[in-house]
Amino acid sequence: MGDAARPRRSDLVGGATRALGHPGAAPGIALGLMAAYGLGGAPALVATGLAVTLAALLLALPRVRRRGGGRVDGETGLPDRASALSRLEALEADGAISGRRAAALAIGLERVDDLTRRLGAAAMSALLVEAAARLSRTVRGNDLVVRLDGAAFGVVLCQLRRADLEMLIQIGARVQRELSEPFEVGGQRVYVTVSVGFCLPNRAPDRTGQGLLLGAERALAEAQAETGGAIRAYSREIKERDRRRADIAEAAATALASGDIRPWFQPQISTDTGAVSGAEALARWELADGTAVPPGEFLRVLEAEGLIERLGETVLTHTLAALADWDDAGATVPGVSVNLGTSELRNPRYVDRVRWELDRFDIAPDRLTLEVRDISSSEGPEDMVLRNLGQLSRLGCHIDLDNFGVASLPLSDIRRIPIRRIKIDRSFVARVDLDVAQQQMVTAILQLADQMGIDTMAEGVETIGEHAMLAQLGCRHVQGFALARPMAPEGFLGWALEREKRPDPPAIPGVDTGPPRPAADGKTA
Repeated sequence: MGDAARPRRSDLVGGATRALGHPGAAPGIALGLMAAYGLGGAPALVATGLAVTLAALLLALPRVRRRGGGRVDGETGLPDRASALSRLEALEADGAISGRRAAALAIGLERVDDLTRRLGAAAMSALLVEAAARLSRTVRGNDLVVRLDGAAFGVVLCQLRRADLEMLIQIGARVQRELSEPFEVGGQRVYVTVSVGFCLPNRAPDRTGQGLLLGAERALAEAQAETGGAIRAYSREIKERDRRRADIAEAAATALASGDIRPWFQPQISTDTGAVSGAEALARWELADGTAVPPGEFLRVLEAEGLIERLGETVLTHTLAALADWDDAGATVPGVSVNLGTSELRNPRYVDRVRWELDRFDIAPDRLTLEVRDISSSEGPEDMVLRNLGQLSRLGCHIDLDNFGVASLPLSDIRRIPIRRIKIDRSFVARVDLDVAQQQMVTAILQLADQMGIDTMAEGVETIGEHAMLAQLGCRHVQGFALARPMAPEGFLGWALEREKRPDPPAIPGVDTGPPRPAADGKTA
């Protein structure tokens, strides 16, 4: 190599040191490079120099990885979650967490899905970039701002004199003020609601950097679950709820595997004849001592644990098995309904499973109704939700739209889905016999369904008066505590057989008198 082409020693040493990002690597690299380039390139000295250089590089690389710890978010330019954890680990090693000189914040923008639909993905991305810039200007230079998931950001506060509740509330309020100022996006002025969660070292789930960040994110979730736009601290109460939720999750998974979570059945009655027109399967969990776990409690846990599809499989199997048993016992139950979740609707193998279960129990497809709600579908003809619903309908199964009036399904989508019947939500049924406005609303729903050729059922019927008025208005089916409460499969069989033996029908078709009682989760389900 000639002198003109040979790099200068200072450039090589400085460049290698900067590339490693660790000054401690400089001596070894410098010695190696000086040996390799300093004495005319003598072979032995060159070999020695390269060996020293390689050794220095190998010693330095682990330190580089520990210092780096993460990557940069491609959208906002902020470091990512791994970077926050790396910084927190360093603070933990320095004793800043145990000494209460560090803290973590999690900041979340609200109504992101609505904003994205209204503004578009590109404009929403620009808003997030601006939010990241504002956050970076709000905190101190030695603090670290990172991008967490979606529209959430994290802040690692370090070198604090002392982290206490009042200080963190003030910092959270300052962040809220900064992000609550209007954003100029695509020529529009956009206001964003911001929630903040934070975690103090002495209250973290555990005394680690990871525990500090997780605590801040849990506090953010609590803030968002309340009203939005709140500031919440991770507390012992949250920790206790998490512990209880973890215990329930473990017990629920075990109960699901052992068959302790199974469907109970609530009758559906025809208002024209008073006969049983079907039964809805509702997941119930009874403990060994006979007490019941509220559905709203264990269903949320199963969903959070990713077990909701497993629950759906269990309910479908036990429901069809119960219907086959009722047929063998001579009970007249025309069909059964099961609730169908969005995750199941998006499963490309769900229709095959339904077909297999129907064949297994020798049940005709038109005796199975699948109740859907909150359907989120795309405009494309190949959308999996629409494909599955269409295939289920062509198979012969019925599709009911649950919670009609409150479920987030545009009326235009009803024409795209093979709906057989709508279930009028309890919010319209309550006091329909006493409230003229309720009667007018139910009448309008019934007229709409009639014009579209769709059958109707009212759910959550809790008084005889409500049932009578619904029958008078023309609602064809009813379901609720005024008629019968959910029953175990064997209890439902006894109820159905006894009902068929009655010599005289009730005064109002289908009504079993008796005081109603609210469900544990506030629903008639």
